[in-house]
Amino acid sequence: IQSIINQTEKHDIQYIVVDGGSDDNSRNVIDKYRSSIDKLIIEPDNGVYDAMNKGLTLCESKWTIFMNSGDTFAEKDVISAMKKKCSGNPHCIAIYGDTLLQDSRLWPTKPLEELWKGMVCSHQSIAVDTHHLQSTKFDTHLKIAADYKTILSAFLTGRPFLKVEGKPISRIEPVGISSAFHQRTMERWLINKQLAKSADSRATINRFYSHLLSNGEGQQSFSATNIHPDSSYVEKNIIFLISMPRSGSTLLQRIIESSQYIVSTGEPW
Repeated sequence: IQSIINQTEKHDIQYIVVDGGSDDNSRNVIDKYRSSIDKLIIEPDNGVYDAMNKGLTLCESKWTIFMNSGDTFAEKDVISAMKKKCSGNPHCIAIYGDTLLQDSRLWPTKPLEELWKGMVCSHQSIAVDTHHLQSTKFDTHLKIAADYKTILSAFLTGRPFLKVEGKPISRIEPVGISSAFHQRTMERWLINKQLAKSADSRATINRFYSHLLSNGEGQQSFSATNIHPDSSYVEKNIIFLISMPRSGSTLLQRIIESSQYIVSTGEPW
């Protein structure tokens, strides 16, 4: 709270707090700073993305950035730097930057062209056009990657993402629920298939995420050809197997590859 209300551009901030009915000391802290909070929602929710959607319904500003309760802006002039960055470019859809971890290690941004492979920055270090967020909303069917889906969909509009250089945006606590590698990766895989604009894109996406899952977290190497997922992973996660003549399997292959809702992995057809 202090990192927000102490911003040098605090007069430009609409500060919204959404609390799901915490049973710790959160309510006392909120009450202490109530006069600095523009809008407040305290009621049960159906998870973090439901809570974020509730906050979006109250947003009236040009840009929206989400901070978790234990996260802070890195410096007092972060909002000023972001405002300066987007001035003169009203068409941009997002402003983003580096992130500091609690031990002061830097989490630098990744190239935007790699966004289809995962987050290029933490969600606490990116402000997205409010109208876009309100029109897309966070997908509450996803457990841990709805913020990624929203950011990727913003990128795919083709409108500019502007980076604040030389200044971290936020300082964040250790990664929470979205640190679960396999579920996070599976959700990102499905998201990319849903948003892919061509069959070739979906094929590349399938090869990359198959490779990523079969090699485990931390493996960054990827070749667009000759990807054979580890069968042990497939055996643990397989949903069903279909055996049929080659003519039938070719048809099934086309159905799977054309679908934005089916994620498949296995040996080449």
